[in-house]
Amino acid sequence: MLTVVTGPPCSGKTTYLQQHARPDDIVIDFDAIAQALGSHVGHGHSAHIASVAGKAWFAAVCEAIAQHHAGRRAWVIDTAPTASRRRQYEAAGARTVTCSETPQELHARADGNRPPSWHARIDQWFASQGRDDPQPRPRTRW
Repeated sequence: MLTVVTGPPCSGKTTYLQQHARPDDIVIDFDAIAQALGSHVGHGHSAHIASVAGKAWFAAVCEAIAQHHAGRRAWVIDTAPTASRRRQYEAAGARTVTCSETPQELHARADGNRPPSWHARIDQWFASQGRDDPQPRPRTRW
């Protein structure tokens, strides 16, 4: 099974994955990849590390889809999949779990452990989804 976990920054995507992934599942998380490549922070990685991590993340997603077709369980954190990635996931038979919370809660979480730029990223995520002030609604679709 391939599961794509989406949602705004600070919505609990990594926590959801930690609670649901089993040992030996494939887990693809941009932040974990960036840290494996030398980033010393959990979020807000240097541009050069983020560039390499982005390419590694994409390659890992492609291989995870192949492994999913071979019967393995794979999880991908993709905060805001583009239309082409959504089509790629859908064609692979992925299920999508969207984590969310109110903007107020997300901003409070960002205050606790994220760089200041995360506030703008939270607002941008909702704007990109065409939603200004959603209600919290973790959900599964596809």
